[in-house]
Amino acid sequence: MGLALQPLSIGNIELKNRLLLAPSGTGTGDGDGHITEDTLRWFEQRSKGFAIAVTEHAAVDALGVYHKNMITAADGSCIPGFSRLAGVLHQNGCRCLLQLDHGGGWDLQALRGCLDLEKNPDGHSPADELDDCVLDGIVESFGKAARRAEQAGYDGVQIKGCHVFLLGMLFSPLTNHRQAGRYSGQTFEGRSRMILETMRCIRASVGKDFIVSARIAVQDYFPGGSTVEEAARLAQELELAGADLIDLSGGVKYYYSNPYSTAPGYFGESAGWIRSTLKKPVVLTGGVSSLEQADILLQEGKGDIIGICRAVREKETWLQEALEKQQGI
Repeated sequence: MGLALQPLSIGNIELKNRLLLAPSGTGTGDGDGHITEDTLRWFEQRSKGFAIAVTEHAAVDALGVYHKNMITAADGSCIPGFSRLAGVLHQNGCRCLLQLDHGGGWDLQALRGCLDLEKNPDGHSPADELDDCVLDGIVESFGKAARRAEQAGYDGVQIKGCHVFLLGMLFSPLTNHRQAGRYSGQTFEGRSRMILETMRCIRASVGKDFIVSARIAVQDYFPGGSTVEEAARLAQELELAGADLIDLSGGVKYYYSNPYSTAPGYFGESAGWIRSTLKKPVVLTGGVSSLEQADILLQEGKGDIIGICRAVREKETWLQEALEKQQGI
């Protein structure tokens, strides 16, 4: 048995293997933020064989919604749908985390064009526009949304602190131009405050065995952006604030990719170094398309869990077929 199929514990929760169904937008919400039958069907086959899944980004309040079919965890009306989805995943023997996110009041097209000088010549971002009191309220919204996920039967939540969304933009020097205040872009402490306060708020809102994960950028891969050393420091502080799991991905410039590598596990070099500074498990995602690749990355110490996204997004039975092939069926 390869390392990818060996069990691993996150706190008091044991995973049957080290494979994670990574978050991916399905575009199946009903337009009012609720899960639909199409959402359930999307996950029903894809989650089979995985030990844990992170279901797609859910806005924690109305301001955080950035596309029309985005699901939300903004009020109690979301709980029945999330409960049904958690039931589908648990029936497949798959633990589940709900990814919590916020768009800062911008739509997806504007967020993705934030660093494009033709589309956004003044260089402003959502990280610049919301005052400290509004950001404080969003932190509280994350805590309330996490509590709703727990009530719905989820095993945990993931804070989305990467890519082109609010928490990731507040952390990156490329998009946080705030000159003063608690969330100032002029210091590491100011840039990291939002995600750290969010972690503390969620941890205080849920039970001790409820998994709280944070997904952060390994670095921005761009001059003047966040660095791998800053990512390690942030991950360490997230651990101290109560994180059970650190998930590593890309930053505000290149989102889901590494401009210098397309190899399987392309964030692996940075992720392995960050992992060496931590005590809690680390998730590595990016371009993994076989169990053999997953085993190699785990053996090399690039992560403790391997996230799979594109392979299973393109073929819903990918993992089931990979397991059958390995077992010679």
